[in-house]
Amino acid sequence: MKKALFIKTILLILIIAIMGACSNKSTSKEENVNLNVQIDKLTDNEFKEVQVNYLNDPKKDDFRKFSLTFQIDGSSKKRVNIPDFKKVINTIDNQQRYWFGNSSEKESDNSDIYKSEFIFYSKGLTEDTIIKAFEEKEVKVIFYKKDKIIDEKQYNIGDSLIFE
Repeated sequence: MKKALFIKTILLILIIAIMGACSNKSTSKEENVNLNVQIDKLTDNEFKEVQVNYLNDPKKDDFRKFSLTFQIDGSSKKRVNIPDFKKVINTIDNQQRYWFGNSSEKESDNSDIYKSEFIFYSKGLTEDTIIKAFEEKEVKVIFYKKDKIIDEKQYNIGDSLIFE
């Protein structure tokens, strides 16, 4: 009788352990996140790359450079969604403000880095207007396990924006 109870107890412990291992809850530690967003004046070399043929008397101070670096450390499976910055900057006043830019992703087992840079036509815009364009834009991170979403986090771009 004691032997049967012992075997049932062992089986119950094994079942609980297996069920815990198959749980959909995230067991990874909290992700370490770094969001750096800044708007800079152009250098002389950067301004030389800007094609300004159809603008009337363009100046270097008529342009700015937007830079975003988003780094997230951790081994959880995730999908990172970054806004379409061309659309964001062009909807400020329905004028074509996006000039050119690029973005890149570097993903590894323990750290993912997303970068985006672009030059935009800033003539007539105030810092407040630019901040307002980005105040509701977010980098969204969706954590998942076996194609099922287990968590979602948003990081506000406007709140992180720094002017240099």
